[in-house]
Amino acid sequence: MVDFEKIKNFITIPKGLTYLGIGNIVSSAVSGIFWLYIARLVESDSYGQLTYLISVAMITTTVCLIGGNTTINVFTSKKYELQKVIYFLNSISAMIGGIVIFLIFESVGLSLYIFGFVIFSLLLNEMLGKQIFKDYSYILISQKILMVILAIPFYFLFHIEGIILGIGLSFFPFLYKIIFSFKEQKLEFSKLKNKIGFLANNQGLDLGSILNNQIDKIMIVPILGFTALGNYSLSVQIISLSGILTGIVYQYTLSHDARGDSKLFLKKITIISSFFITVLVIVLSPIFIPIFFPNYENVVEIIQIMSLILVPGAIQTTYSSKFLGNEKSKFVIISNALQLSILVSGVFILGNLYGVIGVTIAFVLGKTFQAIFLVTFDKLFFKNN
Repeated sequence: MVDFEKIKNFITIPKGLTYLGIGNIVSSAVSGIFWLYIARLVESDSYGQLTYLISVAMITTTVCLIGGNTTINVFTSKKYELQKVIYFLNSISAMIGGIVIFLIFESVGLSLYIFGFVIFSLLLNEMLGKQIFKDYSYILISQKILMVILAIPFYFLFHIEGIILGIGLSFFPFLYKIIFSFKEQKLEFSKLKNKIGFLANNQGLDLGSILNNQIDKIMIVPILGFTALGNYSLSVQIISLSGILTGIVYQYTLSHDARGDSKLFLKKITIISSFFITVLVIVLSPIFIPIFFPNYENVVEIIQIMSLILVPGAIQTTYSSKFLGNEKSKFVIISNALQLSILVSGVFILGNLYGVIGVTIAFVLGKTFQAIFLVTFDKLFFKNN
């Protein structure tokens, strides 16, 4: 006899995932449309300059976070009361990072971006750990809308610096929420002592991840110039929009993996969906890209090649969630180092030989080998344990 109740439970989308989906889809859509609008508003070299500065800010924020994002997510999920300590340490490091960047670039916007993003990202990850996905979704969408409201008018007043300033200021209205963590907990550094190894591993993990995502943009400038970076960055933005589903599932499954609930079926569906999205991107990009972005060269070819990372990217985040949920972050760190080494060497070699197309190929190769590494070590490690 058919058990319809089991079938219903099997196909029902969890409410938490629904909120995450709404939050990430809407916020990514707002952010994506914003960046695509900026790409149409400025020339490719100016878009490249803006991307370069944002990449510098993103790398700096990751250094300042000291592994805080994953740590606060996992520890909150496991009821470890360390949020106040993590907020305190990251606030100090963010202020130092902001001052250093101001002395180098003389940009108030970059400094505000760094401090605001550090605390805001900790807040979001604490919410993910607590699984209060509705509040997470509301705050994420609100910040993106505020970013658009501030950054576009500021661009017409202060040009590229105005965009960065607007983004930086958009984080600050939500930072009041960390007051609750400071009120509810004592500042006990001793509780962090036994978790220093996990914190350090997460710092290595986050730094490796951000370098994998941003180092190519930093390296393109001295090799190929700002115009090439503008074309490449536009392609990355479009592929990022195409990979929204993978990011949503990762945010949902990390806290569940930490509690021993693998959500295996959901992960499989995500990987299969990524394949079909890849096909759509390859087929549709030659039709729509020349219409909307006629001033950007080689973008269609770049997007078609770059879309090949969607499936290995889904695999990589699936297995990263499993390892991190089990506090085995060293495997993810090694995989990030592998991807980074392939990307850096590929940018130097293929970038000089084939220009921005070569950089794109290096990007795809790095992500593919990272996924292969994680799958291989998952079979070896969890089979033996």
